[in-house]
Amino acid sequence: MRILIVAPPWLPVPPPAYGGTETVLDGLARGLKAAGHDVLLYTTGEATCPVERGWFFEQAIGVGNGWAPPRRSDTSSTPTKPPRISTSSTTTP
Repeated sequence: MRILIVAPPWLPVPPPAYGGTETVLDGLARGLKAAGHDVLLYTTGEATCPVERGWFFEQAIGVGNGWAPPRRSDTSSTPTKPPRISTSSTTTP
């Protein structure tokens, strides 16, 4: 089965210290991969979880730093192109 897991951009997966959600998603991604599933974890570029990864933010944006997603000034129904997704595949010999 192909499974996509989307993590919040606040901390990498797994987190360097405390990160409850990120820790759970790390265990979930590893467990699903070990069970034979094709897993893609959408996280931050600095994440080290050993499954295929994609990201929008190269580095985690942190918690409580005042960052907010940009507001869309154009309210028309014209669709915009999605951001380019970078991916990294990790393999172990």
